[in-house]
Amino acid sequence: MINACYEILNELALYDKNIVVLGSDAMNIAERFQKSGCEKQYIDMGIAESTLLAAAAGFSDVGVIPFAYANAPFLAYRANEFIRDDICLQNRNVKIIAYSTGLDYCTLGPTHHATEEVGVLRSFPNLTILSPASAIEVQMMIREAVKVQGPVYIKLGRESGREIYSMEYPFEVGHAKIVHEGNDVTLVSTSTITYEAIKVAKEAEKKGISIRVINMTSLKPFDKAIIKQAVADTGIIYTLEEHNIIGGLGTAVAEVMAELGSSRKLVRIGINDCFARGYGNHDEIKETNGLSVKDILIKIFGSCID
Repeated sequence: MINACYEILNELALYDKNIVVLGSDAMNIAERFQKSGCEKQYIDMGIAESTLLAAAAGFSDVGVIPFAYANAPFLAYRANEFIRDDICLQNRNVKIIAYSTGLDYCTLGPTHHATEEVGVLRSFPNLTILSPASAIEVQMMIREAVKVQGPVYIKLGRESGREIYSMEYPFEVGHAKIVHEGNDVTLVSTSTITYEAIKVAKEAEKKGISIRVINMTSLKPFDKAIIKQAVADTGIIYTLEEHNIIGGLGTAVAEVMAELGSSRKLVRIGINDCFARGYGNHDEIKETNGLSVKDILIKIFGSCID
C-alpha cells in the first residue's frame, strides 16, 4: 500500500506543479521524486511532525496543495494540536497521509500503535477521514483527496499482496462499498483488516451463514445509508477494526443505529478499551489480540448461537 501511495503522489506531482509533499524522513519518496524530476516538490522536514503540519498549513495559505506524510501515531497523537488548530480550525486545504495505522508497527509496541487515532480525530470539524483497505483504494482515495476543498486525513496501512479488488471502482468520499454479498448478518470493516473480513465471510458460508461485508472506506463523512440498508436487510450487525472499539468504527455504527431507533444487536470487534498486547509480525499480534480470522469467526458464531 505504501508503494501505491508513492506512485500516485509522484503521478500527481508530475501532473500538477502546485502539489508538494512534506515528509518526515521519507527517503523513498525523495528518491522517487528525484528520479522523475519532481525533486523540488518534495521537502523533508525530518522527524518533526508538528513542524511538518505547521509548514503544510502555511503552504496551503499560498495556494499550494500540500501532502503531509508521516507515521500515524506521531501525527495523530504527538502533533494532534497542529491538526486541530493549524489545519482544521483554519479549514486549510492540507492532505495528511498517516502511514502504519492500527497494529502495523507490530514489533514496537503500544507507543507506536495507532489504535485510537479515529476516536481522537473524528470529532474535529472540517476534517475528512478516509480509510483504504487495499493498494487500489489508496490511489483512488489520494486522487479524490485532491478534489476535496479542506483538510483530509488518510489512514494508510502497510500491507502488501492482499488486494481485495481486481480493478478500480467509482470511489466517492462519504460512500462505503459492499465487498461480499450476504443476507444473514452484516460485518462492517475498515482499513486493511477488511481482507480478514472477506475471509471470515467465505469461511462462514461453509457453515451456512451468509455474511454481507461492508468496507467502510470513508469514516467521515460516514455512509449512514448503507448501514440503514444493512439493518433493514440482515440480522446482527458486527463491526471489525484494528482500533479501540471506543471512538472508532464501532462507535460510528452505533451512533447511526441509535439515530435509526434500531433494535438490531450490535457486536463490536476490535481492541477492547485497552492497549494491544504482545510483539511479533502483523498476523501474530492480531492473533494475540483476538483479531485473527479464527477469533472473529468464534465471536460471530458465538453471538449467532446466543
